[in-house]
Amino acid sequence: MRFRNNLQWATTLPLFRRHGLSIERRRFTDQRPLMPQLERWRNWSMQLTLSGTRYVSYGERSFCQAPTSLVLTSPQAEPLRIRYLPGATTDWLSLTWTSEGWQHFLNQHAQFNQRHSYLIKDAARSPLLAVRYVPPPALHAARQLMTIAALPEAPPATLENAATTLLALLSALDFQTTLHGYAPTQAQSVEKAQALMMKNLERPPSISQLASSLHISPRQLQRDFLACTGLSPLSYLQMLRLSEANMLLASTNLPIGSIASRLGYASAAHFSAAFRRLYACTPRQIREYDDDLMLDTVMEDAHGCSN
Repeated sequence: MRFRNNLQWATTLPLFRRHGLSIERRRFTDQRPLMPQLERWRNWSMQLTLSGTRYVSYGERSFCQAPTSLVLTSPQAEPLRIRYLPGATTDWLSLTWTSEGWQHFLNQHAQFNQRHSYLIKDAARSPLLAVRYVPPPALHAARQLMTIAALPEAPPATLENAATTLLALLSALDFQTTLHGYAPTQAQSVEKAQALMMKNLERPPSISQLASSLHISPRQLQRDFLACTGLSPLSYLQMLRLSEANMLLASTNLPIGSIASRLGYASAAHFSAAFRRLYACTPRQIREYDDDLMLDTVMEDAHGCSN
């Protein structure tokens, strides 16, 4: 599904379906910084942000879906207000279960069900919104699923294995606390800082420069970032740069050195080392995808994560 006008551009690409579960890749660009959309999340879902940033508000609670963040949500009684970091493309995976499919997922992943039983049990009374950051093996598995699904004739068994691996890695994560949100004044400074970072990825401003442009102290900016995103400004900038790199590697033919320079890295080697730490693979592997070899790597990562 595609949607486009002068200010917005959106696509939804189905990747995988089985009874009770749908996995889709969604991409959205919004040039308007202050125009929230209303959405209703009627199902159990996990939403993994690959690049860009979304701001989500539900009732009195708000949170920032930064790159590599994963949101676990139960069916919501009220609509959510969604905004996007203007000028950037937000790219995310959406895993959506029917009621029957969610119960099947819980039955298959008993440890996940046991760890989160109190959150799941209370979701009917108090809708669940929980967020955490995703470790490299799960990010790598998400990229593998997208790559395999994009093959002209993706083998069904290979696609099933890739989806199963991703689900296994996501089920190993802990969502021990629900979202508490942050103050509107904190959100204003953080969103302005994020926009400045996005506009200057080639020469990212320092924390002092960001704080000065916002007329707050560096320490206050650090506190606001941690409250809104769970990350320091430098960690957020690193994730923003690398998620943009991931998108450029997958969707353009730009040389790796050019991407490194475009995102402000001192060298291609420095960029490759940072990329590998986050995604558990090299930039060249994203470009030189080999179906069997890379799937084996993902399965090895999944095995190592479970030990």
